[in-house]
Amino acid sequence: MVNIFIIPFIYAFIGSSLFIAIPLRIIDLGVSNPFILGLAGSAFSIFYAPLCIIQSLLSNRINKRTAILSVSITYPFIILGFLLFNNILAIIVLCGLMGIVLSMFWPTYQSHITIGLNPVQATRSLQEFNIGWGSASVIGCFTSGVIISCININMLFILNLILSFIGIYLVARHIHNKSTNPIIGYAVQNNHNKNNPPQSKFFLILAWIGVFAVFSSIGVIIWLFPKFAIDAGMSPLVIGSLRAVLGILQIAIFFILRLNHRWQYSFSHLLFYELMLIFGLVILVFSHNVMWWILAFSLIGISVGFLYSSSLFYSSQARSGKKEKTGLHEAILVSGSLFGTLLGGIMAKTFSAFGAYSMCIIFMIICIVIQLVVRFRYKIGNGRTSPWFRLRQNHPPSKGD
Repeated sequence: MVNIFIIPFIYAFIGSSLFIAIPLRIIDLGVSNPFILGLAGSAFSIFYAPLCIIQSLLSNRINKRTAILSVSITYPFIILGFLLFNNILAIIVLCGLMGIVLSMFWPTYQSHITIGLNPVQATRSLQEFNIGWGSASVIGCFTSGVIISCININMLFILNLILSFIGIYLVARHIHNKSTNPIIGYAVQNNHNKNNPPQSKFFLILAWIGVFAVFSSIGVIIWLFPKFAIDAGMSPLVIGSLRAVLGILQIAIFFILRLNHRWQYSFSHLLFYELMLIFGLVILVFSHNVMWWILAFSLIGISVGFLYSSSLFYSSQARSGKKEKTGLHEAILVSGSLFGTLLGGIMAKTFSAFGAYSMCIIFMIICIVIQLVVRFRYKIGNGRTSPWFRLRQNHPPSKGD
């Protein structure tokens, strides 16, 4: 419970509240240039994504226990920096440091809560983990708004500082307790699952394509939708409520996926949830009614929850003796969000909100076409491979094939 739910809850709460507090702190310092606001967010992504990849490639050389404990000890100093520094450059540097630190935490954590587990056990572990950070994201956003509105922004940083010290205690306690398997495994404990279905790597490719496209849309939703909504006459309360709807439905799908495992290695499930995202975006394009927007954000939340879970599950199951895949999973979704934010901003400046949403729809359709090509190229389906694929595995083609 502490490993899989509470520790991720604490660190996700801190992260979600910081991503609300940091832009507001920059605005309080008199900065109104959107480029500067975007630069702070980009500083995090620019460091986070590449270092997640490096962490994945060098996972067998990294002492996981030392890495996680180092992150928990370093985090309070970063939060204290946000509390004390009133310089824009310093805040941007701290955002970059936060990307460096968290790139060592989340991929490692995601990997080691599934070590030695069969697919059913791994699914339960991952979905409990997802429920933990998903709940924290919703509660963190809501709590941050209340604290900033009723008290001040410094109190929010102080709360996060206190939580980060609690995180140090919990992480140190469970690392010291060698009987607790998740997050503390030595390299020799990393007995990789050799019984994965042979199509694992192909579903991993499909899921990575999907999660990149989905999080491109999420980049638009997070950074650009508030402006679109305000231009349409919506209040900040409505904007926050819609974000909460997305988060709540995302958590709901985590619960469902924990109980039902038929979605694993099923292309039809993957395609269904991607089409659901497209439908939600189409509603945003053609409707300015709040009730329709609630439906749109519900569909988007369900789709994001499924694609994130799929990518994380296949990444954890496709680990090899040389490297983990969860770092690549994190890098891909953050890269998708960064891509969507940048390109969506260009499209919004040229064609307004219609252009940004349409870009997301077109990009999602392109990714589905690519997935269909991969599926029919390797003849993968719902949980089983064709005799053709098994033959190709056992008898690799010659140079002349």
